[in-house]
Amino acid sequence: MSKVSKASLKFGGKSGILPKPRAIFKTPYKHEVRSKQSDTGYADGILHPKGTSRELLQPKVITPEERLAKSASAPKREYTKAEIGNMSEEQRFKVMNAEMRRQYLKESYQREVKKLAYQEKLGIEQSKINTEKNEELAHHEQSKAELYTLPTIESMLEGPMVRERTPEEKEMIQLKREHNRFQTQLNVDSQRADKLLELYNSAANFAITEDKLQELVSDAFSENSSAKQEAIAAKSDWSDINAVAFDNKLIDTIMDRVYNAPGHLYVEDTLNGYADDIQELASIVREEQNSLNMQKASERAEKYENLKKDINSEL
Repeated sequence: MSKVSKASLKFGGKSGILPKPRAIFKTPYKHEVRSKQSDTGYADGILHPKGTSRELLQPKVITPEERLAKSASAPKREYTKAEIGNMSEEQRFKVMNAEMRRQYLKESYQREVKKLAYQEKLGIEQSKINTEKNEELAHHEQSKAELYTLPTIESMLEGPMVRERTPEEKEMIQLKREHNRFQTQLNVDSQRADKLLELYNSAANFAITEDKLQELVSDAFSENSSAKQEAIAAKSDWSDINAVAFDNKLIDTIMDRVYNAPGHLYVEDTLNGYADDIQELASIVREEQNSLNMQKASERAEKYENLKKDINSEL
C-alpha cells in the first residue's frame, strides 16, 4: 500500500480531484426578460454612482449561430471533391480538419441547447408542483381525526412524562441485573483463583529453608552458572529470546499451565470429572485407531502373501 503524501491530504488522501466542468454557454443563448426584485436598487431622490444605471441591466445574449460564426466561421470558398482530390496531402488535411471541427462544434452547440431547454422545462414543472403543494398546505383544513388525535400541551401534562414499565419488563430488567452481578462475581473469583494457583505453583522456587537459600545463593554466584549465562547471551540475540518466551507463553495459554504446572481451568475440569471423560474418550479413540491400523496391516500382509504366491507359481 502506497504512503499518503502531505500534498494529497487536502484532497482526502486522494491523488487529486477532477475540476468542475465549465459551462459551454457562459452567457444566455436566448433573450430572457428579467424583472427587477422589489426593495432593491436606488430610491427616488438618491443619486446613483457614475457609470451605473438605475435600471436593471439585461445580460448580453449570444446565440449559438453567432458563437459558431465567431469561433469556427464558414470558409470563404467551398471546394469541390475534385479540387480537394487535386490538393496536396497537407492542404487536404487542413481543409477536412476545419470542416470536421465546424461540424462537431455545431452538433455540440445543438446538444447543449437541447439540454438547457430540457432543464428549463423540468424547472418550470417543479416550480408548478411546489406552488400547488404550498397552496394546498395554505388551504388545508384539519379533519376531525387530526383534531381529536393530535396531542396538546394540556393532554401531555395530565399524564406522566415517561411510560411506566410493565411487570414483564421489570422482571426482565431484574434478571439482567442479577445475571450481570453473578457474571462479575464469577470473573472476580476466577481471577483470584488464577492468582492463587500461580502463587502456589511459583512457591516451588521459593527459599523457605536455610539449605534452599544456600543452594540458590551458591548457584547465583557460582562461576559455572555465570559462564553458562554468558554463553547463552553471546549465542542468542534478543529476537530469539523474545521468540522463545512468546512460544512458551503460547504453549502455557493453550495447555492452561502456570509455571509448568496445571492451571485453574485444568484443575476445575479435573474436579468436575471433565478431564477424566476427555481422557477416557481419547483412549477409546486411540484403541479404535490402533485396531483399524492393525486391520489394515493384516490386509496388506495378506495381499503381499497372495502376490508372492502368484509370482512363485508363474516361475
